Amino acid sequence: MRNKRLAAQVRRLRPGIARTRAEAALTGLFQQLQAAEPPPPARSPNRKPTPVELSIKLLPGSHGLETLGREYNELLGVLLALAAIVLAIASFNDHED
Repeated sequence: MRNKRLAAQVRRLRPGIARTRAEAALTGLFQQLQAAEPPPPARSPNRKPTPVELSIKLLPGSHGLETLGREYNELLGVLLALAAIVLAIASFNDHED
């Protein structure tokens, strides 16, 4: 299984630019940037990927950021619960005065 890293960005392609053309251009740039990175330390178990293993995949906007939502769903639920508790305490304190 290939190691996949996800970096979500939302951008709009210029009119007339095909998705495959944009993917090829971005993949080439990404490969150049990664080739310029120093190699990992000799003792590191992490192997630097070869340029062939690196690619950029563009998805249509209708795909959305559902993966990002799933990743942070639990954390957002906890934050929402904490906000509700803070609001309840603030409301209770306001009624005591």
